[in-house]
Amino acid sequence: MTVIDLPIHHDEWVRLRDAVVAVDADDLVNPPVLVHPHRAAVDRPHWRIRGYDGTMIEIRHDIPSGPPFTVALACQAVKHGALLAIREGSCTLTLDTSGYARLNGQNGSYAVLDLPPVPTAIDLPSGIQPSASGTATAVQIADAIYSGTRLPEGVEDDVIYPSLEIGIEAGAIGFGADWRTLGRPRSTYRAPATTNGTAVVGFHFGTVRSLLMRSAERDQNVVVSVLDDWVRFETEDWIAWANQVETSAARWLPEIAGNLEAAGFSVQPLDSSALQVDGQHQIRIQAVRGVSEVLRISTVLGTGLSASTDLRAEIDKIMSSRIGLRLWFEEDRLIAAEDLACEQLSVLPATIRRFGNQLMGLDLLLTTVGEDQGQLFSTGDDCSGDPSDSHIEGAPRATQNEIGETSSPPSATEGTER
Repeated sequence: MTVIDLPIHHDEWVRLRDAVVAVDADDLVNPPVLVHPHRAAVDRPHWRIRGYDGTMIEIRHDIPSGPPFTVALACQAVKHGALLAIREGSCTLTLDTSGYARLNGQNGSYAVLDLPPVPTAIDLPSGIQPSASGTATAVQIADAIYSGTRLPEGVEDDVIYPSLEIGIEAGAIGFGADWRTLGRPRSTYRAPATTNGTAVVGFHFGTVRSLLMRSAERDQNVVVSVLDDWVRFETEDWIAWANQVETSAARWLPEIAGNLEAAGFSVQPLDSSALQVDGQHQIRIQAVRGVSEVLRISTVLGTGLSASTDLRAEIDKIMSSRIGLRLWFEEDRLIAAEDLACEQLSVLPATIRRFGNQLMGLDLLLTTVGEDQGQLFSTGDDCSGDPSDSHIEGAPRATQNEIGETSSPPSATEGTER
């Protein structure tokens, strides 16, 4: 039996308790873990907690390295240790390798609790250079994230939140959310910052928001860094690595592919925002972001065509007689398409079948103008316009009208100071 005494300072108990409360830690899922590495290791002793959204947190531990060990501590032990440290001035944590922890208050109070098992998947990212970073005060970052994720007035609290984007730019760190799918405007909140580089990515904000609101001192600075797969928030007391997330409509693609494969379709990825469905017509499924998020179902009906007046007139007749079907020219290609709201994903298989049925007979139209129906599939430029849209950068989004001419509507930020 080995016994280890750790005279943990009052401040450490408090910041550990605040982190446990912020992530809503569960002894069976994500209890706090104390890691004492080998003396030769680069890492210093520290606490680790995994947030409910996958965010990894490292909390400063002020006791120097001793014998190496890794142990999980029950959440109630953390909360009671903080209580004893506050009430009695200090609290020593005694770890017994037989499977329990003892909390010893300075005035004689003590508690004994079993040690929970050490959870899996608690490795911390390492050796990653940021592509952009910025430093701002904790209160300004906390206020920007809180306001950026607060539900607009009149929106029920059971809705799916939009992803939160972080943008690091010259002199500021911004946080933006696109509420247009809920009928509300986009919003961006910026904190003045000392920055290096630029980047715009989405991230899981829940754990970071809770940490900042509960445990970041008002006069502390926060260093925010964008890494390959993470957004890192670093204070004097803790470091949080939040997973990056896709903020465009392309985040629907994994669910789309699974839905179609379950319905018996043959699906192939084309690029980061589109899939191909094989069949009589090669059909492209493109996730498009705008005022609402839609799936654009499209195919190339023919190539080498001339957009004559007679052919355009025939196309207009077809569109007026077939519900939801749209036809337009993209250079010498004739495109057929139909849009479906992403929220209606469950009916996508039926929509694709109906789309295929709507194409039946259109080869006769091409025959009448002396052209063969093509089997080419548009894997190049999107025939529906550029679906990318970053509110933080304020970039305009290209759209395409019925005859294939592109236009760029004004950005939502045009003429306003955001």
